[in-house]
Amino acid sequence: MNRWKRVFFDLDNTLFDYERAFELASKQTFSQWSAAEKNGVHVDQWFNLFKEACDRLWPDYENGHLSRKSYQALRFQQSLQTFHIEVSQNIALWFEHQFKKQIPDFIDLYDGVELLLEFLCAHNIELGIISNGDYHLQLKKMNRLSIFKWIPSENIYVTDESGKVKPSSSMFDLVIQNRSGNPSESLFVGDSWDLDVVGAISAGWNALHLNTSGVPPSTDHEPFHSAATFKEIYERRNVLFLMDDQ
Repeated sequence: MNRWKRVFFDLDNTLFDYERAFELASKQTFSQWSAAEKNGVHVDQWFNLFKEACDRLWPDYENGHLSRKSYQALRFQQSLQTFHIEVSQNIALWFEHQFKKQIPDFIDLYDGVELLLEFLCAHNIELGIISNGDYHLQLKKMNRLSIFKWIPSENIYVTDESGKVKPSSSMFDLVIQNRSGNPSESLFVGDSWDLDVVGAISAGWNALHLNTSGVPPSTDHEPFHSAATFKEIYERRNVLFLMDDQ
């Protein structure tokens, strides 16, 4: 007997290593940028500054002090200050667009994901995705990962299309409104404590925390289970997804 009627997943850093893809795509785009070559900027040195700017500016974006475009432009502009290179916001956003297009070229499912999805499908558990981000970019990633082998397109929920953003419970409520059943029969698997675990539990769902980063919880919410890898989840598949040891 199945423990859950539905299991939905986050996408970035849950089904694949987004941080690795982000680094490889941004480095490739930067190395192909004529201004970088002209000024003799080493790509690894630049990326460290770029990542530092991303992390430093993120709280201002998350708190609404910076718009999405301002955050994206500033992190690139500030990463170039050490090299005395100044670029306009348009150039910075051009760079953002170029490297984001490259990210799907560097992604692969985490070990254990395909086996788990096959197992869940074999037990007729409804599968889906709830992801923040740009719809077309997220769709490109899903196509690259062959997600639609296991998950139907009608079970794909992306904030850019729905207008609802995790951790708001409205994103999870929308799924329940569109599908039969209730939140208590639903499990959400995600890497972000604040967005995925807190969001799901606040909406009445159960949560499985895929804590690949090892960051301790920031609240006292209690997920159904926590794991460091998908291989660990797959090894415990009967306990986590079935009511008895089938």
